[in-house]
This record gives sequence, C-alpha cells and structure tokens, in this order.
Amino acid sequence: MEGKKDCFAWKDGNCKVLNETYCKKEKCNFYICHEEHIAKRNEINKKLKRKEN
Repeated sequence: MEGKKDCFAWKDGNCKVLNETYCKKEKCNFYICHEEHIAKRNEINKKLKRKEN
C-alpha cells in the first residue's frame, strides 16, 4: 500500500507527525489533505483574530 502523499504531514516518504506511517498499511484516521489543513488553519486564525478584538 502506498502512503497518502497529499497529506499535510507527509514528507520524504514518511509521516512527520505520527511515530509510524499508518497510511502505508491501514486507514489513518489522522489524515487530512494539505489543502484542507490550510483551510482549517486559516479558519482558526480568523476566529482567534476576532476574539482578540
């Protein structure tokens, strides 16, 4: 099985967040694609900025 290369945590053929690269052998419940990660991060940043004001 091949890893999820579009995952935000994928780098150099391995997961940089978890201790094992689970997506190479089973379904990883931690997986989100890079674009979704950026969108969620931007949403959180907007909420934080609103709270500061």
